[in-house]
This record gives sequence, C-alpha cells and structure tokens, in this order.
Amino acid sequence: MAYINTESHNNQFTVKTPYFKLQLADSNENRKILMVIFRSLQDLETGKHLFTFQMIADTFGYGDRRNVNNYWREFEQCEKNIPDYIQRKRKVDQEVVQAVQAELKENIQAPLPELCEKTNERLGRSDLTSANIQAALEQIPCTVIRKVIRSRWEAGTFYPKEEVILEEAMSALQSNSPQKKKCMLKIMSDLQIEGRLPDEEKETSIDERKAAEQLLDINASPNDISEPVRFKVAAMGLYFWNVPLSRIGLWLGKGKSTIWSWVTLFGEK
Repeated sequence: MAYINTESHNNQFTVKTPYFKLQLADSNENRKILMVIFRSLQDLETGKHLFTFQMIADTFGYGDRRNVNNYWREFEQCEKNIPDYIQRKRKVDQEVVQAVQAELKENIQAPLPELCEKTNERLGRSDLTSANIQAALEQIPCTVIRKVIRSRWEAGTFYPKEEVILEEAMSALQSNSPQKKKCMLKIMSDLQIEGRLPDEEKETSIDERKAAEQLLDINASPNDISEPVRFKVAAMGLYFWNVPLSRIGLWLGKGKSTIWSWVTLFGEK
C-alpha cells in the first residue's frame, strides 16, 4: 500500500515512500513542487494516482485536502510547467488579504461590492473582483472581526439593525422548519422579546395614538405630557444618537421590542 513518510531536520526535508527516498532543502517552493509531483505519480498497470489529495495533505500538514487540490489546479493552469507554477503569483495573495482586512476595520458592515472597490483603490489595482474579495474574507480570522465589533459595541457605535433582526425572526417563525422555530423562540426568549395577545395589541395601539396626539398639541405644557410619553421621547432621542436598543431598554426597564415600537411610533408621525 502506498504511503509517504517525511522528516524535517537541519533545514532538510526527507521523503520516504515504498518506491523511493529523496532529500531536498526544506523550502516552500520545494514543498509545492513535491505536492504536485506526488499527485502526478500513477500506477503503471491501473493508471490510478498513487497518492490521494488527502494523503498528500496529511503529509504536508494541511487539515483539508482542498488545499492540495488548489495547488494541483494551479499546476494544471500552468500547463503542468514547473517553472511557471513556482513563479505564478496568486491573485488573492497575502497583500490582498491584508488590504481587505484594513478596509473591514474601516467599515465592518461594508457590502462586498464596496469592499471590492475600496480594496482595488487601496492597492492601486482594478482587476480584483467580488469573488476575489470573498476568497480573501475566508482567510481573515474571526478574532480580527470580533475585536472590532466588541470595541465598537462597547462604545455604543455599532449595533445590528433591530428591524432586520425582527424581520428575520418573523420569517423563521413562519417557516415550515420546527428546528428554525425552536431556535428563534429560544433567541427571542433570551432577548426578553415577548408576544402580546390581539386585545393587548389593540389597547396598545390606542395608547400610542393618544401619546402622539399629546406631543402634537402645541398648547400642551410639559406637565400635561404623561410620564410614559416622556420616556418614549427620551428613548427616541437616545436611539437617534446611536444608542443600542438593548442599552435603552436596560436603562428604562423595557424589552428591545418595546423600545423599537416606541421609536417607530414617533418616527411615523
């Protein structure tokens, strides 16, 4: 049965198989060459490859066979010419990944087309596509993004759009997937988002209209405006200055969905 054993010592890379043994300088270039050579070897009788992508990946310390498969595709794109393969510059190299990472830190919510445009500008290029940017994003560790999100979240300058969250929640609850419904109900419970009965909805709607009428009355004094309405105005002001709904709800002792209903109420009037 075919196997590959390797040793690395004193900057020398030794390879042993049932068929041969060789020793080369331990360099990235030599490793790239060996990977495609091992994949090129075939059985004389069956014509099958002697070494699978997974075997080669395990030998060279890759967790996924697709890494070796990618090298093989590059080799094929160079018409299996080793000098061209070694000198080939990957379109999405480390420079591109670092540029995308820098743009993410500037605007972590930027859509893919915008990231593509900004990255091309940063590098003085015009050939990078959205697919290239997506490939770069897959190479950026989540720890980088997490650090940015946490710092902005704690500073109150970043928060997801609650309206979008609620729309996703409603979509999940209306789906035919019991697992989606169960998961969404658990999330909503953790966020202290609770439903209301139709009669409660009707009563709330009447109260909201009265609150709006109080604010629109030019003859009303501040003392005429009820405390709940003043809370709602304060909540809208805080939300306008980018304070997250969760923080406002914490301060006023209300759930996020309640604060959101207050904000949308006055925003529509």
